[in-house]
Amino acid sequence: MKQILTAFGIVTAMALPATAEEFFVLTPDLVQPSETGTVLTQPESLGGTLAPPENAGAPLAQSQQIGGMLAQATPSGGELEPAEPLGGTLNRGIDIGIERPIPPTPQPLQEVVEELQPMRFPDAFFDTGSAAVKPAGYAVLLVLAAELNKRPDVIIEIQGHTDSVGTRADNYTLGNNRALAVSRILLDYGVSGERMVTKSFGEDRPEADNSTPQGRQINRRVDIIPRS
Repeated sequence: MKQILTAFGIVTAMALPATAEEFFVLTPDLVQPSETGTVLTQPESLGGTLAPPENAGAPLAQSQQIGGMLAQATPSGGELEPAEPLGGTLNRGIDIGIERPIPPTPQPLQEVVEELQPMRFPDAFFDTGSAAVKPAGYAVLLVLAAELNKRPDVIIEIQGHTDSVGTRADNYTLGNNRALAVSRILLDYGVSGERMVTKSFGEDRPEADNSTPQGRQINRRVDIIPRS
């Protein structure tokens, strides 16, 4: 069963055929620093709050202007050390609701969208067993959304795939939730819900051997199939 995410909820739709076997892998290097500095990730996805430096008595870091680099804190009597990021490492992305410069899109991704080449959103953008997208994944989907918004004639099928660990039912649910998570982020970045169809294959379409860790990592993925 396929689902279309719209402003009015989720509705079912007919399946789109997937014939391509080669995928363009969406990776963090699709995102580059903007002219005004590295853009910061969405706070909610970082899973924590601002933490002070570990050195006792050190002042909290002061943020610089929007679009600037992460500020540094000065522990007493020592060298400059980076301030603690918001619950994790610094990643590139964007704050929803706050205008920030969109990083330049590398030419290969422009060609991928124009040529309707299948794309792969790898397991590295999710926590293990979770449908929560990591900050680096938000940044990549922002760039992808910018390209999709230039081509309103393109619709995409978003397929969730898992490895074979766990029950078939649980894997179907996880694949579905990951596909929906990707579609909702693209929706937040301006891609119409009527252009997105989601489907979960769970563990049913492995591309590698599930008996090895490397194979299972390849099988945990979200595939994005564009159609005109």
